[in-house]
Amino acid sequence: MLTTIRRELEKAAIDLQSSIYCEAPEHILDYKLTIGDFVEPETADRAVEDFEVLRSYFAVQQEVYAEDEEYFEAVRNLKQIKAKLKEKGQDPQELEKARTQRKELSKKIGELTQMLEEKIEERLGFPWKDKKVLCYKNTVFISWLADLKERLEQLEDLSLPGADKYPLFISNIRSLEEAIGYGEQIGIVGGPCLFGIDEVIFSLTLDDGMTVRFDSCCGRRCLSENKTQATLEEFTCQYGARIVKVQLDNRKTGVTKQEYDSIYNLFSFARVFHARCVIPLPDISYFKYAASDLKGLPEQLKKKSMEAFRKECYVISDMYLRLIEKIAEQFPEVEYCVLHDRDEKLVRLFYEKRKPYVENSSYLQKITNISGKKDSVIDYITMLALPYYVYGTKTVIQLDSVDETDSGRKCNKIHKGDIRLCQILYPEYLSPDMEHTIYNAPLDFKEYITV
Repeated sequence: MLTTIRRELEKAAIDLQSSIYCEAPEHILDYKLTIGDFVEPETADRAVEDFEVLRSYFAVQQEVYAEDEEYFEAVRNLKQIKAKLKEKGQDPQELEKARTQRKELSKKIGELTQMLEEKIEERLGFPWKDKKVLCYKNTVFISWLADLKERLEQLEDLSLPGADKYPLFISNIRSLEEAIGYGEQIGIVGGPCLFGIDEVIFSLTLDDGMTVRFDSCCGRRCLSENKTQATLEEFTCQYGARIVKVQLDNRKTGVTKQEYDSIYNLFSFARVFHARCVIPLPDISYFKYAASDLKGLPEQLKKKSMEAFRKECYVISDMYLRLIEKIAEQFPEVEYCVLHDRDEKLVRLFYEKRKPYVENSSYLQKITNISGKKDSVIDYITMLALPYYVYGTKTVIQLDSVDETDSGRKCNKIHKGDIRLCQILYPEYLSPDMEHTIYNAPLDFKEYITV
């Protein structure tokens, strides 16, 4: 389902001028997004730490409050009285007197607050806290590059054509801003999926000659009529003894525009933030998914099919590795590494470093009920902490597709206190048919760039 910022505001019955997006360019408001029904409006005071346009309003608020000594004196007195009420062994009459003072001061502070808020509204010309902001999956706010540049002046040096053409999805920008201010080393992580829909196809032949095709990415034949409603995993478990042949068709001959940009963006942002970069190519997770999907096959056939799948994944990984090396030549100042199955040392480090977070997290044990695939899901979540695992960088930017919003939120949750994950996410690109994202598009609409 396609939507836009403008459409989401209309759905929530929010006038454009009542939102922060009255400051955004028209093309940002009308950019087509594939984000489903996961957008909710939030009040401006919740988002003030992520938007420069809101911080400017907040600065006026602070200025107005700072000018009123009576307000701060009342707040100080109330704090002292609350502390006194917690003391033990006090005279009952003194306690009653303190309670009365607390009530009177609370009332006075309420009256002063109302007066000050009216003064702020008069100075700005509108009640800024009533401004609305759109939030996706209760995690990232919908923003745009021009406002982010106002917040992070380093982005003025960002050389990334087209980045100002689409909305961004952001979180924890203040943490990033503070880390930069303190001179901390920044980490950055993100990159492409290994392959998408309609690119790597399994064809399973039964002993009666019938052949059924499955998309290895979704576990079904997603984009064409299938001869079974079962998933690939269900089919192999049900008909495993009758499956006599498995053929793998790797139709991915290049990278798409989004896959190319997902790598180029990392280096561009890493340069302006002087960040160290880790790019996960998640073939290790794809192998786990495939092993689960093919688990019902006879052992020898499963082994042979997994060997073929691994070989084709390596072909795709090699394509990305060549591309990364080619792009990296344009950014010689950026320190980076790439996680993939054949870098045994880095894979081992990844599993070792994430081990305590996985073992000690009851939260992670509940993340999926899909049999045999939990570890793959955990891979995607913990891969976002790779800059911390590899370089020790506690402030990490997730520069990724908005489809990875949940992974970022969960990564932050299980590493809370050890890393600060800041998200700068971009929309999924649409394919030429303007109906699918490139990731989900039929093969004919992939438009590969040869690497």
